Amino acid sequence: MLDLSTDLQDIIKICSNASSSSILFENVGGRRRASSYVWQRILLDIHVVGLLCLVGFVGNALTIAVLRRDWQDGSSATNWLLRTLAGVDTFYLVTCLFIQTFKTAHDLTDWFPDPSIIN
Repeated sequence: MLDLSTDLQDIIKICSNASSSSILFENVGGRRRASSYVWQRILLDIHVVGLLCLVGFVGNALTIAVLRRDWQDGSSATNWLLRTLAGVDTFYLVTCLFIQTFKTAHDLTDWFPDPSIIN
């Protein structure tokens, strides 16, 4: 195996065992509490990704609005390509928003019920 520092080996161990309950939750004073790893993932994957997607939506909407206004003067290939790029980017942002946030919320929280428990 590679000669890695112990910190890097611990990070690899945490990432490879991310579904392990002992890593995700810790017992503090007899109460089960989410670890700092869980809070960092929730902050990054849900809040930061959500904010970046919101900024992207606004930017793409402004781009499409400005290019549509200029489109009335005359159609150009550049104008069409930029509008298409903004539309595809919006679709990508929506996809990333749903996949990233729902995956994190499902894996690290109890916000969604476990299908195996329902039946």
